Amino acid sequence: MEPAYESGDILFYSRDALGVPIEAIGRRCVVEDASGMAWVKLLRRRDGQPDGLFDLISFHADTPPMYDVTIKWAAPIKMHLGRDLVTKI
Repeated sequence: MEPAYESGDILFYSRDALGVPIEAIGRRCVVEDASGMAWVKLLRRRDGQPDGLFDLISFHADTPPMYDVTIKWAAPIKMHLGRDLVTKI
């Protein structure tokens, strides 16, 4: 997730149902793929891409994009708190 988010940051998101809402496309999202893995990525669609497949773009330049991924659900990140603002209880 670095450099956009660092270890200890808190991400806020919500989702109402399974699937990928149109407002999630082109945004930073928490997503779950078909294998059950959760990711924090930029969610994209390419022209001509088959229905149900998406590209997951990393925030780190050394991590290659994941192309044609089947997504169970995606939820745009609504807010994030940096680790310096988080107090451990």
